Amino acid sequence: MKNEKIAKELENIRLQNGLSKSGMGRMLGISDTSINKWETGQSLPSMFHLAKLWRIFGVDPRELIKKIEEN
Repeated sequence: MKNEKIAKELENIRLQNGLSKSGMGRMLGISDTSINKWETGQSLPSMFHLAKLWRIFGVDPRELIKKIEEN
């Protein structure tokens, strides 16, 4: 269940920034397949990639977790 919530939040971040999966993947230095796995809840971003999300998109991992727990 939490993976699904994280997946939705990650997809929202991508869409809010007007990016395709491949575009977001390029920004993070990973494949669009990895982005797809995150957005479908098949896997989760590593701490390294959460830190990159924070730097690039201003997404605080603590806020991401807080949003997920609130839902």
